[in-house]
Amino acid sequence: MPPPDDDDPTVDLALSQTPRRLLDAVLPARSLADEVNATREALAEYALATTTPASPPVDLRARLANAIAARPVVARRALVVVDMIQDYLTPGRPLFVPRAREIIGALADRVGKARRDGEPVVFVHDFHEEGDTDLEHWPLHATAGTTGWQMVDELAPVDGDLLVPHRTYSGFFETDLHEQLSRLSVGTLEITGCATELQVFTTAADALMRGYRVEVPEGLHAGTTEELERAAMKTLSVMRPVPPKLAAR
Repeated sequence: MPPPDDDDPTVDLALSQTPRRLLDAVLPARSLADEVNATREALAEYALATTTPASPPVDLRARLANAIAARPVVARRALVVVDMIQDYLTPGRPLFVPRAREIIGALADRVGKARRDGEPVVFVHDFHEEGDTDLEHWPLHATAGTTGWQMVDELAPVDGDLLVPHRTYSGFFETDLHEQLSRLSVGTLEITGCATELQVFTTAADALMRGYRVEVPEGLHAGTTEELERAAMKTLSVMRPVPPKLAAR
């Protein structure tokens, strides 16, 4: 079986590991995404051919080598739990997120698994000192001297978990989250919690801009509405880490 034509413009896309959902979003025509997938299949069939081995053309071989060399190292994973706090999960409080209560059980199970597997568990929680200007725009919440900033009982931190207070949307803004993750050689973040379109989205976007691999698992995050949740996840689905960040090898 002959290899794909090394002048084929779809070859680089086929080697790029770009997910199909992203190809569908960025390529002008669905037929081109189908062509890229077909090129991938042709490359795979060529590699697995049982006939007498044959070397691909020099240019194609170099592009294959470059694609392999560019693959990011899968670094340590951390579970990040964003703002699953009393003031957001208690009915009757001014910033209550009803949908977030639905994920408490599944998230508690995931936290337990992370601890058993030795993955760092990081609780990013809203916290405001007296006079914080953020409180000029939102109802009083998560303030010092109250229990509003503390995790709900089912997600109470234990020794060894990290707690990172933040005062606005992103868990990275004016915090030491990046430094703590770097010390732990973390390169992949599994981001969970609430609200999807606010704190979860901005924390994930900030993580991507720092080069982390980011996952936001279905069933472990909650938006204020289903529509806003879907919109945030659609946006994240076409984002990628820039620039690449590799944890300690």
